Amino acid sequence: MRRAMRGARVRRRRYVECLEAGMDFTQAARAADVSKRTGKV
Repeated sequence: MRRAMRGARVRRRRYVECLEAGMDFTQAARAADVSKRTGKV
């Protein structure tokens, strides 16, 4: 379970980095391998 949570944190960090780099929500979600709905929360 902890390993899964660690992976989620890494994806979330990557998502935020993509947003800061200027990507829109959809592009960042695809790049970080997260769902668009999850990324928007």
